[in-house]
Amino acid sequence: DSISDRGGSGPFFYDLLADDLKGKLPDIKVVKQSKGGAVSADLVKQAKALPKDLAGPVAITITIGGNDMQSAALQILNGTDDKERTAFGDNLKKSFDELTAPDRFGAGVKATIFQATIYDPTDGEGNFAEAGCPGYLSAIPKQPTKGFWDNWNKTAADIIATYGESIVTVDIR
Repeated sequence: DSISDRGGSGPFFYDLLADDLKGKLPDIKVVKQSKGGAVSADLVKQAKALPKDLAGPVAITITIGGNDMQSAALQILNGTDDKERTAFGDNLKKSFDELTAPDRFGAGVKATIFQATIYDPTDGEGNFAEAGCPGYLSAIPKQPTKGFWDNWNKTAADIIATYGESIVTVDIR
């Protein structure tokens, strides 16, 4: 989502990661499929659009869920976001299934997914206005938010756990 497409405030994750990797591995090929504003439903299409033949090993970084949570903000605040979290989890599973399919990137090519936890722009403090959140999010009264992100990140963690060493969670909190 936006984190991987130069969203938010710089320095940007995508630029930093690509620069670091190219500095250490000058011949590395970086393939970018991230799109600002993406939600987990878009991730399936993005995963399928990746090349079918890459020299291995392949490292895949995924930063998805922030826009899903923004879309479900009212349900989250009311504690009625089960449907939205389930859809998020289903989309992750479809994407992970695509990316971890045997020989997905070529015969014998090993792929590892690095799935970032969903960022909390308020750092758990719940002050959306002070964090510079756009639109109606900045009007949400200050309140502890750690539990909201914990619920969504747990949805991802439960699915990730079923893939063994193919997926690594990266905590960006």
